[in-house]
Amino acid sequence: MIDWLTAVFPIRHRFINNGHIISVDRFGEEEWHTHKRNTCRGSYESAIQICSNDITECHNFGHTLFIDGNPTKFLQGHNIAGTDDVCLLAFLTVNAIFQQFELYDTQFEDGEYTPIRFAHGQVIVLNEFTERSIKSGNFIIKKIDINYMYQLENQTDAEAYIDACSEKTRTRHGRALNDKGTVYWGKHSRRWAIKLYSKYNELMRGGKGHGLPVELLNSPLLDFCRAKLRFELRLMKAELRKLALAFFDAEEFKASFFNAPVTDDDGNQFILTPESLFNRYIARIDMNAQVPITGRKSLELPNKVRGTYELWRTGHNVRDIISRPTFYRHRKELAEFGIDISLPPANAEEHKAQVVPLVRVLEARPACTAEIQQYLIN
Repeated sequence: MIDWLTAVFPIRHRFINNGHIISVDRFGEEEWHTHKRNTCRGSYESAIQICSNDITECHNFGHTLFIDGNPTKFLQGHNIAGTDDVCLLAFLTVNAIFQQFELYDTQFEDGEYTPIRFAHGQVIVLNEFTERSIKSGNFIIKKIDINYMYQLENQTDAEAYIDACSEKTRTRHGRALNDKGTVYWGKHSRRWAIKLYSKYNELMRGGKGHGLPVELLNSPLLDFCRAKLRFELRLMKAELRKLALAFFDAEEFKASFFNAPVTDDDGNQFILTPESLFNRYIARIDMNAQVPITGRKSLELPNKVRGTYELWRTGHNVRDIISRPTFYRHRKELAEFGIDISLPPANAEEHKAQVVPLVRVLEARPACTAEIQQYLIN
């Protein structure tokens, strides 16, 4: 699914006037100026930023349209699932923008803009030339987020995998960073980054821009997110330019590059799609084949007793490891959490059950969206 898109479209359209930002030096001379962005709101109040670039002398028409935002949420009100067809998503987004702002460069007929036609239940206000141009990928991508969801057995397993990834994985950016339940690889990179989180937990926490619209609260969307993980890849301008140079000897990454056959540095041939790009970057995460999962309860323990608890939990007899005074002091403190380290530790089978193959995170089958198909882009 495409979760964010920053793109520039070569489309002649009526100028979007939202003012300018002008920089003036100390002598009163203009140094530079830029056009302020405007906000285009979708059916569910989800917004996308737009502005006109390359304005002609008469300031009536713009030649390129800039968009920046989450087109999936803009069109359908949520980003739980969607499409990874970049060109279709871009076409529907630009069409909705043209309809709302009346940007079409056409003639009036009896006070109405033309052409207006219908396709697949959508009101299409773009002319057929513009439609073909966008659907063929004739636009430049500046930033794109690609994500996919994976099914696990239950929500507890999903949270455990997130904890395990934060402790036992790394990329060339370094070790993973866990920030409030979201795991980041390359969080502050200017090229590419990956994050892992539970969409169900994000929706339950709510917050600005992360909840479901009121109209969708009684839908099956929330239940669909249970026991699922979401990996999200963000490719930024510098990385997209690198890919364009490597595969197509181009300065900018065009949407038309998708679905084209390419050859990587190792001589491997593959079809460049959002999914193949996603898989190639996810493969850069180094992880152990299996890791012991630290229970969430242990993360709430004081640091001074956590080591003792982990020794006991993994089958060690802590009486033989720590001093007698320390044993009884830690036993008293752990008893407040319902843990009695004087009892026999967990047996081997119980301990073995706490070891989960982490590789399942990447090899798990993609989540089936059949049950929520009516809430997705048509």
